[in-house]
Amino acid sequence: MATIVKVNPFKKDACIRLQNNQSTVLEIEFHWDGLRLLCERTTLMHTRNIIQKVVDSKRCPHMGSCVRNKCSDINSTSLLPELAIGNKYPGRTACIESCGGPGCDCFYMSSGCLFYRIYGVPSDNTIYELFKCLTWQEEVKAKVHVRKAAGKLLSYVIDLRPNIPVQLPPIEVTLSVLSFPAIDILNTNFITDVMKNTTAMWTSNTLPHLQCPSELSARNMQCNLHDSCECTPAESQVTCKCQNQNVKESFEKIENVLPVTLPFVKFSRHPTYTVMAQIDKDVSAEVIVNIKETVDTAIVDVADEICNIEDANIQGCYRCIKGATATVSCSTLNTNISAEIDCGVDTFTVPCSPQSTTSSLQFLLSNARVQLNCSVKCGTSTKYFEITGILKYIHPILETIREGISEHEHNITTEYKWPDFGHILDVYTKRYEVVIITVIEVVSALLISYFLLSSACCRLLFITFTLLKNLPLYCFRLIVHITCSLFKHLSSRKMSQPYQKLITKTL
Repeated sequence: MATIVKVNPFKKDACIRLQNNQSTVLEIEFHWDGLRLLCERTTLMHTRNIIQKVVDSKRCPHMGSCVRNKCSDINSTSLLPELAIGNKYPGRTACIESCGGPGCDCFYMSSGCLFYRIYGVPSDNTIYELFKCLTWQEEVKAKVHVRKAAGKLLSYVIDLRPNIPVQLPPIEVTLSVLSFPAIDILNTNFITDVMKNTTAMWTSNTLPHLQCPSELSARNMQCNLHDSCECTPAESQVTCKCQNQNVKESFEKIENVLPVTLPFVKFSRHPTYTVMAQIDKDVSAEVIVNIKETVDTAIVDVADEICNIEDANIQGCYRCIKGATATVSCSTLNTNISAEIDCGVDTFTVPCSPQSTTSSLQFLLSNARVQLNCSVKCGTSTKYFEITGILKYIHPILETIREGISEHEHNITTEYKWPDFGHILDVYTKRYEVVIITVIEVVSALLISYFLLSSACCRLLFITFTLLKNLPLYCFRLIVHITCSLFKHLSSRKMSQPYQKLITKTL
């Protein structure tokens, strides 16, 4: 008997049960561990860090190497005695016709030769290997658990390759279909430090200047130099501008040294294939499980365990690549068993135990408000729980920026995904009373403040105007009152003096 199991990074678990009268006879659990791509490498070259140097020599006609056809007889591989310093290193020889005759300190009235050689001197002893992956060998890593009726649990860790069956008594597992997105960065070059056995991504747009066919030739400096020098003649010598290249720079940038995690792929080292790529997004696989053994139904395993899962909260985003995740804990009364979870939009298989086993359920949802009614079943017993929460909306452009898509992945296209306007409208609709009351209170406060301030200002202005108008009158009255008071006081004193004199005379 054969059946097809579909798994992917979102639905990592699948369960096959053979039952007889609601009694489990055979149970097979399949767990997806991930897709691995193994590098089938080919060496491009070996190289070393070098410093580009230039040696030149001016020769008169018919002197030294400046004979017969002069510069026409010189090519890039010529080793001239005038340039002996650079002959023991990889380099390029060139010749430019120069002035001759007595004015240039030469005897013959003919053009001279300006020889020069650009050569590379190693700056250290480190040897590097530059390679690329011609093909990637696909491999799915999985775990398989087989439980027979009244038998012990058999666990396997297997590596599945397309259309190559793997024998696991009593079943045969074959990876029939495997699909994953095309990723341009898989075509990148890698560089390995042969001595330290470390690997990094080669991010430079140019190849190394020193190119050697093998590690031995790199050690002996029997290589070709592809220099980056621009030379111009200047009378009896040449002036060259060279741009030296630091091969070790790829290892100095920690983001290039394996393991490297990128938005759609993770590169890491592999003991056999040097480089391994892991892809977790947009991957799907179909596995054929063929049961070859005759199942004895005389012995049955009645799995009537009760599984319980508490209500859980879901977090994440909707209409996005990452999706949403809900963490659930499944507990049983007595034994360890696998439970089936059905949430309508997705189904899962999770482990349960008396100590409560925690699992993560991943969903790709299109609505912000989530309320999933899920059921969990172990044997004949079914329990129910809810997964609720409010998910976030991430604009596709922001999602791309957050994940830091590499410039090598420019071919990725996505359609525009609108936010959940129904949820937004629902939030505003449910809270309209608070909004309206708040608006009314604010408007009322503004109106009351306006009228109070207007009335107070008018009264204050009236009182001020009245005081200013009556101030001269008040001042005049005050002066008159003071004057009258003084006059009365002085008059009373004058009248009292004769009376006092009369009394004195009488006495």
